[in-house]
Amino acid sequence: MANGNEIIALLGKAANDPEVLDLLKHFAVRWPPELEVIDEDDELEGESDWYVWRPSSRMGIEFGFQDEAHLKALAVDLRGRSPLVLSSVTFYGQHEGVRPYQGVLPYGLMLNDSRATVRKKLSVLGTAPRSHLRDVWEPPPHRIVVQHVLGPDIIDSVLFRLRLAPWPPLDESPPVLPTVNEIVGLFGLPWHAPQMRKIFSPLGLDACGPDIAKHRYADLRETRGLELYFFREPNRDPDSPIRDKGAAFSGVKFFRSRTQDARDWAGELPFGLSFDEAYPDFMNKIGRAPDDGHDGPLTGHALWHFPEFTLHLLYDNVDNVILCVSLFQPGTWKQSGIC
Repeated sequence: MANGNEIIALLGKAANDPEVLDLLKHFAVRWPPELEVIDEDDELEGESDWYVWRPSSRMGIEFGFQDEAHLKALAVDLRGRSPLVLSSVTFYGQHEGVRPYQGVLPYGLMLNDSRATVRKKLSVLGTAPRSHLRDVWEPPPHRIVVQHVLGPDIIDSVLFRLRLAPWPPLDESPPVLPTVNEIVGLFGLPWHAPQMRKIFSPLGLDACGPDIAKHRYADLRETRGLELYFFREPNRDPDSPIRDKGAAFSGVKFFRSRTQDARDWAGELPFGLSFDEAYPDFMNKIGRAPDDGHDGPLTGHALWHFPEFTLHLLYDNVDNVILCVSLFQPGTWKQSGIC
């Protein structure tokens, strides 16, 4: 089997499905995909990686497998016990250390297609790509990521990948989410101030008091897709037993769905930003170059200082999306350790 359309039709099938096994055999992938699950009691080993990669460098293709529970946002305790499924396929062109793929690519693509040609061919999808270092399309049920080689303008790689499912809705009536102006207006207040509790208690703040005292943040990623930061006054002794009394609300971080396994922040973002935006798009909305940052091949970050707040973005240059949006009280962002 070397027809790309037939290959990507197998996305979502189990790793032990006969068609998937035949596919791996055809491309001389000798090692079956097996997930290495870290013992959750072993703190030194870190977290489990729910992905397994099986490349065939001499045939120009790579297969990605993923724990099904992780992919589909099923119960967390099913991870490591769910089957592996084929979740991505990468076809390589002029890519270092890999021979070019010799079969038929999906959508009539050719490895010598220019970026303009690929965009024209994939215009049949009916949507424009998110574009920066790569071009990204989102036709159901997968994501297409095309990278070109600079100079000769030919294909480096074409990635087809299933998207991570969002977490299912909570079994509750959704609370009213605060606006950016309401949140920024609370900077400098202690976590237990009446104004803070009015805005954030419906989101779960009241249960976070011990974490605020000990770690200086409230972790609401699992339910609301955000974190709140409370930094101590610089002149307070770091060993003070009354740490929380010297901690003021100093920052907030909004998460894209499944970034750090968070639920999607469903509220407003500054400057009308959306998580589904590439570097050129959010730069246009913000309106000026960042004061600091780094635009890397895989991820990037950017920092702006405004009178009302410091804005920090962490973004993905493979999928061309924003991962996290952070706002900090002016003068406090260095305490966050983000840069």
